Amino acid sequence: DYIQLKVGTDGLSVIVSPRNDFVSCLSVGELKQIWEPGSTIGSWKEVRAEFPDRPISLYGADTDSGTFDYFTEEIMGEAQASRPDYTASADDNVLVRGIAGDRNSLGYFGYGYYAENADKLKLVAIDNGEGCIIPSDETIENGEYAPLSRPLFIYINSESLERAEV
Repeated sequence: DYIQLKVGTDGLSVIVSPRNDFVSCLSVGELKQIWEPGSTIGSWKEVRAEFPDRPISLYGADTDSGTFDYFTEEIMGEAQASRPDYTASADDNVLVRGIAGDRNSLGYFGYGYYAENADKLKLVAIDNGEGCIIPSDETIENGEYAPLSRPLFIYINSESLERAEV
């Protein structure tokens, strides 16, 4: 038998360059339209008519990442379901530099990496049908920033609880 213990809450951030002056919120449906397998969305105008006709440069976690699995599961409804034509990296610093330096960028990674680089990036609020919610320590922890926040658990073998160090 195992006991589940919540040890924290994780949030993913959707990010654009600070030079992007037209995106402040995207819906879950728009994210799906952009990132789904077979997507042909290549410009911001194809996402929303009032956006400028500029190419979208996509950045995200590589396919071996838990971040990739979580993002695709929540946005596409299926883990590992994503368009392949984006800059993928296991190194979030590569993603930070790419997004910060590309005014047409759109990417995602863990909120912690955004927080460490907030001066170089711009957060995008997410609308899951309840209105635009920007990720923050508070909205991630209380679950308001849905669907891109989740609890983190560790599992302890019940027999191990007999040990003083556990």
